[in-house]
Amino acid sequence: MKTGRICVIVLFMVMFVSFAHALEPIDETQLGGPEAITTGHEIQRGGSGTITTGHETQQGGPETITTGLNIEDPALALAPPTATVTLDPSSSCSSGILQIAVTTPISMTRAYGRAVTSTGVLLGEAEVPYDPATTSYNGPFGFGSFSSPVASGTIVEVYGYMGQTPPKAKNTAEFSITYRCDTGTVLASCAGPYGPCASAPAFPALDGRWFKLSAAVNGQYVQMANGVIKPHNFTVPLYMGFAWNTTTNVYDVNVFTKTAPDVWTKTFVTTKSTQTYTQNFLPDFYLQLFVNNIADSVEIFHTPRFKYVLDNTGALKAATYSGTGEVLGGSFDAGTSQYFGSVKITGSMVSVSKLPFTP
Repeated sequence: MKTGRICVIVLFMVMFVSFAHALEPIDETQLGGPEAITTGHEIQRGGSGTITTGHETQQGGPETITTGLNIEDPALALAPPTATVTLDPSSSCSSGILQIAVTTPISMTRAYGRAVTSTGVLLGEAEVPYDPATTSYNGPFGFGSFSSPVASGTIVEVYGYMGQTPPKAKNTAEFSITYRCDTGTVLASCAGPYGPCASAPAFPALDGRWFKLSAAVNGQYVQMANGVIKPHNFTVPLYMGFAWNTTTNVYDVNVFTKTAPDVWTKTFVTTKSTQTYTQNFLPDFYLQLFVNNIADSVEIFHTPRFKYVLDNTGALKAATYSGTGEVLGGSFDAGTSQYFGSVKITGSMVSVSKLPFTP
């Protein structure tokens, strides 16, 4: 079953293949239509309607491709692959096209592409043989028509690699763009040697996730009436939840802390987004933490790092949170003292069923 079309300009010729049919050539009649992308190179079409590749691809089975190229040759240990990527303005809720620039240290033999929504719906997946004499490519890459259009506001990721199959960091470049399909807003991007893009969680990774955290605060508070400084260290247990806002394209963040024994209350609400080039950091993240049954509070800036663990399907299985920062102020002793110091917040992702409150 054909799940989509991937098109890429090559210096020789392109054959489209179906990932679900052991890389068998697809008949030309399946590739027509007004939505097809013109690749800008010659495609030799035989009288039977087939597309020829210009070189042989030996298939030894449904998962084996013999390219005749020894990618383990030590002589080929050259400069690492490179890639840059931007979103083509033609991308929409029915198609996803990237503009890429790729170089590899040895000849590229395969190009793979996939389009998927943030909820895991596959919109297209394909792999094409590539001219083995080529080590660079600059141009469009993607799906001129998804298997079916998606609703306005849907988040779509278009991912691909060019080099070898199976891919490795030393011989294959990868690239991806995650965008909102109705506005073309780029939410995440990745490009470089194979590995980081393929292992990243689907965007937005933190949507619907909760973290059980502990904030260790070290510092002093200053009595404003007389300037007396007193050391004071304390720990604040808290829960933090993230929800992706489809209108503002940021996370709504809710923080719950204890306001009485065994009583958890939402004490702080803010918004924040990760960087477009990584989902691993929330830079310069401001929080207000309440302590002593919300009688006192501290204001902090910190930069948490998230580490993600994916299962064998690529779904997020676990995550940790770790960030250090400064306490730039706070109210203590019924507002008579100010607090200054440092903070470290650590913890891990928990399921909603494990929360001691109803969010």
